[in-house]
Amino acid sequence: MAEQHGSGTAAGGSPEPPATESPATESPATESPAAETMAELARLRAELCTTARPLSDLWHERTPLWQALGWERAQLRLWLRCLPGVAMSGADTADPVFGSAAAAGRPGATAQTGLAAQQQLGERIAEVLTALGKPAPPALIRTRLPPDLLVTDALILGAARAHPRLALTGPLIRLK
Repeated sequence: MAEQHGSGTAAGGSPEPPATESPATESPATESPAAETMAELARLRAELCTTARPLSDLWHERTPLWQALGWERAQLRLWLRCLPGVAMSGADTADPVFGSAAAAGRPGATAQTGLAAQQQLGERIAEVLTALGKPAPPALIRTRLPPDLLVTDALILGAARAHPRLALTGPLIRLK
């Protein structure tokens, strides 16, 4: 029994395992809110890819999330502007609208209008190329589009690929 008691004494280091178990127990608990936060951010991003929403709605509907992150409204706006595939319209207003490039600018609009928007963008690109009189890279075309039309080079390339009057030749977009 002395050996058992000795092992019990060695188990006197048993407060160490609970201390080891305690951080291990706390670690998943601290990771869990972070995982939940990341999951909520991912859900928001997916939502914005299908529906355009004003910043004020996004801010008020998820107040606990922004508080957990310690974000102010300006930080939310910056994060939304940096998300790939999410466009902002009304940048000069206090309450811009964020959503897919196809739906931004029309709160409640869905990405189902994306094909029509892509076709319209293709027509605008064709107009720009006609005015230029030569093939052009997406960056130049973007600068010639109306300033209220929020598009990326990738969206311009996608619209050019899908449009029947446009073709890609290397890095340039040209009329067929």
